[in-house]
Amino acid sequence: MAVEQEIKDLQAIAAVYKKRGKLPLATQILHAVLQMQETLYGPASPAVAKTLSELGDLYCDRQMYDHGREYLSQAADLWQKQHPERLDVILFADTLARLEQEQGKEPVAEVEPDSEGGSEQAA
Repeated sequence: MAVEQEIKDLQAIAAVYKKRGKLPLATQILHAVLQMQETLYGPASPAVAKTLSELGDLYCDRQMYDHGREYLSQAADLWQKQHPERLDVILFADTLARLEQEQGKEPVAEVEPDSEGGSEQAA
């Protein structure tokens, strides 16, 4: 599909801009990618979660921590809903909660035991 190829091309361009330190351009491109993905795949797709995470990383690289935190939290929420049993999702949410705590923020992502008393899940 042509739109999917355009998304891949834009992601590659954003990665090059990030590598070259042109973070505002990379951010702008990833916002366009996010809009395209939400339209094509829906707002809760794994592709959207990945782009949200990339945007969060970019904002943190730009020292815009509140924006980064917002996007990383959205990504963690999507990943937790899609794969509540995966350890990498749990660890991601835990890392985000610790970052928020270190910044003196109220955590938006936290790790709690699941309702069945099994493995931990991000909330």
